[in-house]
Amino acid sequence: MTFHDYITNELRRYLTADEAQAVIAAYKANPAHEDMKEWNEQTHDYPSTMLAIVWMGIKNEALTWIDANNPLAWYRPMFLSESERQALFADAGITVP
Repeated sequence: MTFHDYITNELRRYLTADEAQAVIAAYKANPAHEDMKEWNEQTHDYPSTMLAIVWMGIKNEALTWIDANNPLAWYRPMFLSESERQALFADAGITVP
């Protein structure tokens, strides 16, 4: 599976196909990520840490996109870090196992 396919599949767990592509396009357009040229490379050819790093950046880009385009999206917490998600749920009085 390529980096592009993996990231698209992960985003599609929560976003529509168009939204996922918009997030990926925003990530690619961000000058901080211009060195990421491996989009069409197989993920198994690289250390798993590289995929994790790209996914962290994609999650941040997704949050930026969600905040600009759909700030009340039910899936916004899915892109938060674990500690941010725990804090959000705690503030709402929800206990997370």
